[in-house]
Amino acid sequence: MTRPTLCGPARLGAVDSLPDGAPTDAELLARWTIHPDPAILEQLVRRHGGMVFGVCLRILGHSADADDAFQATFLVLVRKAKTLMQPGQVAGWLYGVAFRIARRVRADRARRRQREESMFIDTPAPPPPDDTSDLRRVLDEELDRLPEKYRLPIVLCELEERTLDEAARELGWPKGTVAGRLSRGRDLLRRRLSRRRGLILPVIMLGGPVLPAAAATPSDTLVTSTVIVVAKPNGEVGHPATVLADSLARDSAARRGRLLFAALLAVLLSVVGWQSVAVLTAAPVVGPTTGGCHPN
Repeated sequence: MTRPTLCGPARLGAVDSLPDGAPTDAELLARWTIHPDPAILEQLVRRHGGMVFGVCLRILGHSADADDAFQATFLVLVRKAKTLMQPGQVAGWLYGVAFRIARRVRADRARRRQREESMFIDTPAPPPPDDTSDLRRVLDEELDRLPEKYRLPIVLCELEERTLDEAARELGWPKGTVAGRLSRGRDLLRRRLSRRRGLILPVIMLGGPVLPAAAATPSDTLVTSTVIVVAKPNGEVGHPATVLADSLARDSAARRGRLLFAALLAVLLSVVGWQSVAVLTAAPVVGPTTGGCHPN
């Protein structure tokens, strides 16, 4: 049987076309929350592993750090499985988590290198970034900034090579809506990239081999070890993936705290401001007095 036309040309992290009747991400997560079977988790890891691993590789390069970020991303998914507001949008959610974790790992790695250099410890110099690797990082940064309704079709159709029909079924959107938002998302992404050093979008718009799909395929060993680590309720204590997932949770809690404080402060200032206005408007106006002595 001929495979339906893809949303775009070959992309990084592609997955095989989902067979008819295959469970959606929402259905798999629902099953996992009821009965945490590692086989269910493996389906999710294999389905989205290429996309997630691609993000980690583009930001961190070929290193053990990419493996740790990959595993941490799925550990966060398992921890949040019961609280995801839109389980049908798992692919886009995973992309955002992988992006934030990989960026954190890269920042930690840079700080560690600075400390080692300050202590006069000889460390191999990182290879100079080429234009392609820089473009990949910029692409992820701008893609992460897109509104979710445009980012989701791009993640599914461009990074995971889903067909329009598959993306529509996964998202619960009409096929025409997926196609329209995919086109709009491409346009937005192309314009945003063009404003950054005159970059264009060679992968999505020109179909070039800047983000090769095969390079982002996680090995069977990585998939198996990820399932083993992530299937445990809280991960493995001390495992790098567990440390990263815990760190992301603390960052998220701190960010929510700052947002809550800012909201409360805004409400307080608003109340104080209105009370000040009320006091000023209610104060009696003192006019000139009549009678009395006046200078000649």
